[in-house]
Amino acid sequence: MSTTGTVPAGVERLSGVAGAPPGLVGGEVDGEVDAAGTEPAAGSDPAPTLGDPSRALGDLAPALGDPARTESGRGVAPRPPARARERQATPRVSLTSDRIVAAGLGIADAEGLEAVSMRRVAAALGVGTMTLYTHVQDKDALLALMRDALFAEHLVTDLGPDWRTGLTRIARRTRECLLSHPWVLALGLRPALGPNKLRHIEQVLAAASGITSDPAAQRTIIHAVDDLVIGCATQELAAKALGADVPQPMCGLRRRIDADPALRGLLDSGVFPHLAQMLAGDAPFAAERFEQALTWLLDGIERTYRDGT
Repeated sequence: MSTTGTVPAGVERLSGVAGAPPGLVGGEVDGEVDAAGTEPAAGSDPAPTLGDPSRALGDLAPALGDPARTESGRGVAPRPPARARERQATPRVSLTSDRIVAAGLGIADAEGLEAVSMRRVAAALGVGTMTLYTHVQDKDALLALMRDALFAEHLVTDLGPDWRTGLTRIARRTRECLLSHPWVLALGLRPALGPNKLRHIEQVLAAASGITSDPAAQRTIIHAVDDLVIGCATQELAAKALGADVPQPMCGLRRRIDADPALRGLLDSGVFPHLAQMLAGDAPFAAERFEQALTWLLDGIERTYRDGT
């Protein structure tokens, strides 16, 4: 016996709704004429109505994955689509500030500091730009974190047996880091501090304490070593950019002078005898110049504090 339901007052009839569950699409309810102008077939059950919850929920069961209404009849719900299964099997790696900094370092090393932006870093990580701001305040904060991350590379595992060995190892390691990440020199002096920079300062102080116990003198030693390293690295990077760090007898300075007829004429005129004599001989590579300058600096520090003053 079929049940004739009525639509409750104030409830609109649902007809022609795309994607609606079976039994709620395809015509009016209560056996009335549908949109195509045809009546329901004789003997067929009329479409369920919103007023008949038992019929509506019964027809919705397959769409909801009712175990009793599955195709196999064994009570197993349909499997999710393949893409959904892949997402469940490979969860997204959580975003962290360390991953953001690592992405920024990779971009800077490959393309230079000017290529680093929040949008570019987000694209490299496959996330939206605004997502980064939940971990990093802005681009300036990102650059500060990147700079501090590089200070971790300045650290040495062992200072050695004495102050001179310690300062030499730190200076060499710092130079290597600057040459590996030349963009860092473009950051200049930034007020932001981080834990790795503090560790670097502590390590240099520990080495300098082997030659003097005076904190003011230790600070001066730190600045002297840093100034030497940064200056040599800057000059070396500039020479590499010009292709000047090449074997002798044709050094970069001489090649540039020879390329300018006016400058070459001045050099050949004898106005600059010392310069001409220097350019006529061999010049050491940048690495050799650095080692010589560091030796002279440490020799001066040792002579100044060797008596413990």
